Amino acid sequence: MGWKLDARCSGWARAAHGLPKGKGCPRAGVGQGSEMDRFAEWETFVAVVEEGSLTRGAHRLGVAVSAVSRRLADLERRLGVRLAQRSARGVVPTADGETYYTRCQRLLEDARDADNAVVPGERGLTGVVRFTAPLSFSMRHLTPLIAQFATQHPELRLDIDMSDRVVDLTETGFDFALRIGELASSQLKARRLCRIRSVPVAAPSYWARTSLPKTPDDLVTTDALSYALSDTPHQWSYTAPGLSASAPRTLRVAPRMTVANGDFMAEMAAAGLGFTVVPSFIVDEALREGRLEIGLPQCSWFDMHAYLVYPPGRPLPARSRAVMDALVVALCDPPPWDVRLIDDGILAAAPTHAAPAKEHGPAK
Repeated sequence: MGWKLDARCSGWARAAHGLPKGKGCPRAGVGQGSEMDRFAEWETFVAVVEEGSLTRGAHRLGVAVSAVSRRLADLERRLGVRLAQRSARGVVPTADGETYYTRCQRLLEDARDADNAVVPGERGLTGVVRFTAPLSFSMRHLTPLIAQFATQHPELRLDIDMSDRVVDLTETGFDFALRIGELASSQLKARRLCRIRSVPVAAPSYWARTSLPKTPDDLVTTDALSYALSDTPHQWSYTAPGLSASAPRTLRVAPRMTVANGDFMAEMAAAGLGFTVVPSFIVDEALREGRLEIGLPQCSWFDMHAYLVYPPGRPLPARSRAVMDALVVALCDPPPWDVRLIDDGILAAAPTHAAPAKEHGPAK
């Protein structure tokens, strides 16, 4: 359901201001003007930003271009801030405009959610769901899940940020984030997903040159490939049979190469350049294709968990809960990529002496 407000003042608004019929509306300063006027400004600004044009924004709202231009000018005058740059090529929000756009979009969606909450009968998911997730994980394993969900809900819009950066959910307007690793202490709420296993891998040709390691200490002299975004890129923790999971050992390495992307690191290992410890979700295909081989399968290397985290204090819209519920179902233990490796005899079932979850692997 869209909100379409006429550019002219309504009769009751004119009467409230003591205006005769046919006269223009009074210009409101900051903090003045009716909430309906302000709502129209928000909707106009969001439409113009999303369409990138005054003309297309006006067409979307079903009003004249002059009305859209006037609303945008009134809004900037009321706030005393330039929100958008206009040119012959279109309209682009300024830095202040980007911030204001995010807040306005959220307010409009909240208003629609309020209507949808009391409308009787079944209604499909609508509106926008915004979330962030690690790049490598998203490209390899979220793609089919999100494609299926989007097909089932054609009226739903998805805004997905795929990167390894950890964003502030309360400041950026994301509904939730998928994160991998040990959760930092915060006020965020969390739903736990599957276990993320890390595996030590190298190319078969590399193991042939150096021989397969018999103990973790054998790896100290190998060519380590390390993940740059780890808290401890030169240290790898592990547990082995007979060792307590609460007291993992630490292996110190001198990396031959340090990179900030797990896929790149895995490809360097597949090229025979060294040995690395990487989440199984990154190397499952390379392992099944024989381009990589697991060493020391009896050890567990800083296993982690995936989580969905979201801000407290405000109820999640039904559309966001639906996406999260679908991910919880699809990403249960053991995850699909590990199931395939276990079925092919490449990976053993998860041992009971797994190392504690930490943010060592190439995803956050």
